[in-house]
Amino acid sequence: MKLKSDDRRNGSILFIIGLVLLSATLDFINWGSIFKLWPLAILYVGVSMLLKSKGKPGLSFSTVTSEDDDFINATAIFGGVEKKIHSQAFKGANVMALFGGVEIDLTDAKAIDSGCVVNVTALFGGAEIRVPEDWNVIVTGTPIFGGVEDKSKGGGEGAVNITLNCTVAFGGLEIRT
Repeated sequence: MKLKSDDRRNGSILFIIGLVLLSATLDFINWGSIFKLWPLAILYVGVSMLLKSKGKPGLSFSTVTSEDDDFINATAIFGGVEKKIHSQAFKGANVMALFGGVEIDLTDAKAIDSGCVVNVTALFGGAEIRVPEDWNVIVTGTPIFGGVEDKSKGGGEGAVNITLNCTVAFGGLEIRT
């Protein structure tokens, strides 16, 4: 997921995990000693949260990528993402919030005539999507121990449709105008 970005933190974590597992496979270290190291993961998360509260980067992997602002990918893992879209031919988005939050503001965007599709995944996190008043919102999906709240006004007859495909578990999604 992060191979294309400049963030080296994820690659470093995967490298260390791979190095530990390879060392255990080659019998340089004992498997039993690996399982004794699990509290280090909890310490890492705790220290990361402390550093994040003091304004330093913590354990958060949050990105927004787009090639032309007509289709965006927004991911927030242990962090937050805010994005305002100004596209005049908006096609859709993929939004993922995992223990984090994503806010997408589409009030200045214009969708393509056939409508747009936004795929939302919120697991132990939340997402808020703001849509223009003249868009019809169609929500599909079933929340599991979470909620989907549609506060949009709806555009009525002949308005552009935005379809939200939702996967919400232990989190929430709010749609508003």
